[in-house]
Amino acid sequence: MLQSSKLHSYAHAIKAVDSTRRVITPQSSTLGLTLESAMQTCDALHMLNTADGFDSVGRKVIAESTSRRALDNPQACLGHHYASRTVYLQDDEIILSTQNSTRLFLEPKLVLRFSQTPDSATSLEQFTQMFESVALGIEILKAPFKGDAWSFEDKVCSNGMGIMLVIGEAKTLSEKRKRNFSNVVSHATFSLNRVSKLSSQLLNFASGRDSVMSSISDLYEIFQRQWQIDGCSPFHQNDLISLNALCAPVKISAGDEYVCVASGIDLESVRIRLTQ
Repeated sequence: MLQSSKLHSYAHAIKAVDSTRRVITPQSSTLGLTLESAMQTCDALHMLNTADGFDSVGRKVIAESTSRRALDNPQACLGHHYASRTVYLQDDEIILSTQNSTRLFLEPKLVLRFSQTPDSATSLEQFTQMFESVALGIEILKAPFKGDAWSFEDKVCSNGMGIMLVIGEAKTLSEKRKRNFSNVVSHATFSLNRVSKLSSQLLNFASGRDSVMSSISDLYEIFQRQWQIDGCSPFHQNDLISLNALCAPVKISAGDEYVCVASGIDLESVRIRLTQ
């Protein structure tokens, strides 16, 4: 009971960062949190968000690493995306204000949409056929913690630190594209660039095959594990599902403009401009 109380207190502290605009000390190490207890804290934060009127529109993969080469068996779990924090790209560009925000990061991601709800008997092949569309997206993260000593468990506790998901133009997946989706992603490349009227600076470049938890088969494993924990499906019809970051997150600041580009996969780029 005491441990549960501490987890809820940590969730309340993370939640309060939005209103107080003050960073907090990361507590996962002090509390001795495991991935399981960090997920419980994330669930507590989700309940607080739900009580505040946040509507979940889907789930996000929160993984320990963005690179398969970094860890042999990276841990991963699911967070939530909310309607009020989801933006659909229009006119090829999104302009966002960073007023009163510091320690912001960008993570490029693939965003899928479910056409129906999977259940415990759903096979990988059936699971693959349940996706109706895919889009390139950028999630904006905000570190609510002091310093840089926060851990993966702290990131899980804070719902992956996400404050907004920007989604590009969605492309419908044909039956053939669904079957070949993971293979296409594996052979695709993704770049994140800082751009201006005069130049473009490459910040990150990654191959789909090197990104952890970036295929439907990876997502299926997480789905099965989450089902065993919850006893019900974590995914539902029309849910948005973002896979893990395609490359390492990039720290951003006001005045910067970024574009995420995919090659080898038919997806429109995503461009955002940040203002003070």
